[in-house]
Amino acid sequence: MGSLTDPSALIPCPFCAELILPQAIKCRYCKTFLKGEEGLDPKAVEAAEQEISKLTAAADEPADLTGQPGKFRTWTWITTAVSAGSAAWLGWVIATDEGGSPAIIVPIVLCIAFGLAWMILFFTDVGCPSPRGRATPRAAFNAYLGAVKIRRWKAAHACLSPAARTGPPVEIPEIPEIGSDGGTTTFESTAGLAAYWRSMTHYSGSFGQFRRITRVGVAEVSSPAPNVIRLSVSISIERYPQWLILAILGGVIGIVVILVLYYLLRKTWTAEFDCVVYKHRSQWWLLTGQIDSPLDRHVFPHDTPEGPSTVLP
Repeated sequence: MGSLTDPSALIPCPFCAELILPQAIKCRYCKTFLKGEEGLDPKAVEAAEQEISKLTAAADEPADLTGQPGKFRTWTWITTAVSAGSAAWLGWVIATDEGGSPAIIVPIVLCIAFGLAWMILFFTDVGCPSPRGRATPRAAFNAYLGAVKIRRWKAAHACLSPAARTGPPVEIPEIPEIGSDGGTTTFESTAGLAAYWRSMTHYSGSFGQFRRITRVGVAEVSSPAPNVIRLSVSISIERYPQWLILAILGGVIGIVVILVLYYLLRKTWTAEFDCVVYKHRSQWWLLTGQIDSPLDRHVFPHDTPEGPSTVLP
């Protein structure tokens, strides 16, 4: 038997193929943990690759939209119906009440309340890419993150691969800059997906502190396998004191105060990571839907034995 320094005693890293010691916990080349809770089981990578290969075999079949939400959410349709009904009621009251009865106040209030709600829901839905329109890799990611921004968890969940929705527990990143305490969840349900993103965006749990996704960059880097695209994603999340918006009520001085304190107190966290998407039944699907997932980094290596992946324009 050779010694530990004997090249014949070394084994290839399952992620980068460089030679390492058999008992290595972390690869010295690609820095991937090979054992323990922080590592990624190579069998999970192999299983994911096999599942993707099977799904991409049906890449050009007609899309199956069963269970996928449409462009507009249910509440948008409800507020549309109620607003239209309130407007019709108001018109009827005006046309039939010659004496100016106080009863006209009710449809007026309903028109204003549901009209404002309809405007907010309608225009946020219009600005969010449809989860059914994932015809390109970028469209898939934009539909996913767009739904996350406006808390359409069901729409975001519909963009994930079956592996993401049935996979192991997901680690929530611990990010002190924006007040994310980390933790564990699962993407089996929309509630788990919501818990993942709410820990990093929206209300932070501290008084008056809110968070929002301020910048997203998406570039198609490579195609490591047929109908599989590796995206390079950059995302910025900002934590800011929203309660200061109340200072606007103080007039010009309040506006100056809020602008100064906003720029002094806000904190921004930026991450750059890989996101693997694949085509199945004429739609593109996100493999994990996580920020900097080890599975996204290591499934279908950038450089295959046949040569480097194709760099896309």
